Amino acid sequence: MRTDLSGSVITASSFSALVNSSLLFRIPADLADAAADAIAGAEYRLDCGGDVKLLVVILFGLATVAAVTRNHKLTESLFTVLRKYRRFYPDELGIEDAFRIGMIASASRVELSDWCQWVGSCMTDFAFQPIAKDEASRLHSDLIYLCHLVPELWATCGQAEAALRSVLHI
Repeated sequence: MRTDLSGSVITASSFSALVNSSLLFRIPADLADAAADAIAGAEYRLDCGGDVKLLVVILFGLATVAAVTRNHKLTESLFTVLRKYRRFYPDELGIEDAFRIGMIASASRVELSDWCQWVGSCMTDFAFQPIAKDEASRLHSDLIYLCHLVPELWATCGQAEAALRSVLHI
């Protein structure tokens, strides 16, 4: 795994062994840090050879690694990847997948207040990006549902909710 993550060329397959083992074995913190460094080294864009489904699978897996290892560095790298893909390559990463990946990665935050801050930051970023009306509708629905489940999120997700309402004209 270390060899894959420290290679000169980083592709989505560089993360496969780490992602596949994350739910079966205890992943050392330095491997999660190495994954974050590899993402940064790839300039926050993972080469998947045009396979969009592979990108989503790898990002879900990396979010899981960030969550189970409670690794903030990997979480921050993933949020940068999500922002970059949603801004520059929206056809490669839909808003629903980005939302789910963001929520899984946010689990790296143990304290409720920290978790709420990360979720709020992620949702606000998504809401203020160029977004189609149908995507805004789905994201708004997910956001409202999430805030009803965890009322503490209203404080950090209020701007995102307002931005999505403006897109939806409600």
